[in-house]
Amino acid sequence: MQGLVSRANRYAIVVQGASLVYNLILAQRTERYIDDETSYEEHYVNQIREWFDETRREGTPTLEEQNLIWLMVTATGRALSRSTIAFVREWIASVNAAGTADQLIGSADVIQRIVSREREKKGPRARLAPGNRRALDAWSGAAGTGRNNFRWNYVAQHLQDLYDARTAD
Repeated sequence: MQGLVSRANRYAIVVQGASLVYNLILAQRTERYIDDETSYEEHYVNQIREWFDETRREGTPTLEEQNLIWLMVTATGRALSRSTIAFVREWIASVNAAGTADQLIGSADVIQRIVSREREKKGPRARLAPGNRRALDAWSGAAGTGRNNFRWNYVAQHLQDLYDARTAD
């Protein structure tokens, strides 16, 4: 169980970075400010640096662990496209190869991969699609930046209930 939780945590941490970089790209394209002094671009660069440090501390899922994650997901009846698996694998490889957060966000390959992924998933509705300024302007300053918690709050409550029932006996 501990291995499963640890693997899921490392996965959740590493994939959150792709969303943060996506929002950085949107921030750069919109040139918006959070307030009079702080741009969204600055905000996301700082967020990515903090996330990168956490990723370095916690580690990323190995190739074997990634395969176990795919098996776990498909065992629930969900389908995973080859492009999703490829995107995540390439993202994790890019994170592992980067020496710093700035190298990661400065990589033209990383930026292009994220732009292409959004266009693949959203088609003409993509915020980063050429000629779709209205969708870009509709960006609120944060799109999907939260970390996947795998409904951990529910699991933690169930585990606490089981523990309480066991200690009550």
